[in-house]
Amino acid sequence: MQTKYELTILEEEAKGNNQTIVDDNAAQTLSHEDIENLKKQKSGKELVDALVQNSKSFENKTQFSQQKYLNRKKKKYMTTLRITNI
Repeated sequence: MQTKYELTILEEEAKGNNQTIVDDNAAQTLSHEDIENLKKQKSGKELVDALVQNSKSFENKTQFSQQKYLNRKKKKYMTTLRITNI
């Protein structure tokens, strides 16, 4: 038996889901050519911001999915450098 508090948490989690989002590559309004041009002209952060702004489905995603999307795009388009001592 679940407590009233646990049921409230489950109800809140059930409200936000990605069930209505269709992953058919039509959500991104930027073409591959546009993205390639942005890669040459802008920094990685600006490119990721442009991808988010031109995504039709980003606002409809859950907060977890939005963060996952941002992490994936940052990993793909932003250069990171790790300096270690040898």
